Amino acid sequence: MPSVPAAFVAAVESAFVQRRGQRFAMALSGGSTAKRCYEALRASRSIQWSNVDLFWGDERCVQLHDENSNWLLAREVLLDAVGPVGSATPMRGELGADAYAALLPGVFDFVHLGLGPDGHTASMFPGSPELDTPASIRVVATHDPTGVNKFDRLSITFGEIARAGCVVVTVEGAVKQWAIQQVLAGADVPASRLNNAQLTWIVDFEALGLTDTVASQPQNSKVTP
Repeated sequence: MPSVPAAFVAAVESAFVQRRGQRFAMALSGGSTAKRCYEALRASRSIQWSNVDLFWGDERCVQLHDENSNWLLAREVLLDAVGPVGSATPMRGELGADAYAALLPGVFDFVHLGLGPDGHTASMFPGSPELDTPASIRVVATHDPTGVNKFDRLSITFGEIARAGCVVVTVEGAVKQWAIQQVLAGADVPASRLNNAQLTWIVDFEALGLTDTVASQPQNSKVTP
């Protein structure tokens, strides 16, 4: 079975080939799994990076070069390696949600998401009022009401995610077992609210409490081993 990063690369390459126009608008994620996925993606020979427009699905309200910045992670492990891209539009917290929403493409071709141990995805946290944001709103300011996840943040909304051409959630490690169990059970955690006609979960077997490598279940359905 392929690793999570390898399966992610295959998903991006497939979406790139099937994109609606010449351009390919992609929303990036953050975290350790995203880092491994982007390290693998930079070796792809199928993506014409000059046709790729990069955005961010969520971001901490920190300076771009802060060690906690999703922009910095992507720049160091992906952008610096692949050379010039069509465009890269960081999510700058100081500019606010409306300003970033105005910079977004009409529809994302590809949205990459992760999953937190508490069941959050993007920066939509359990108990946050932003979970019920109207679908017409594209970006919100948010934070973790429990204080476990630090920093104020910006995040695309579930409505924005639902409109994307393709959504892929990558999940690794035993620390995510509880969250995946909640999603599989349809429990009320933020990630259970993901809704997209082309939604794929790529989950390693450790996160599922199993012993193999990775499971991938496409087309708006939940992962099974």
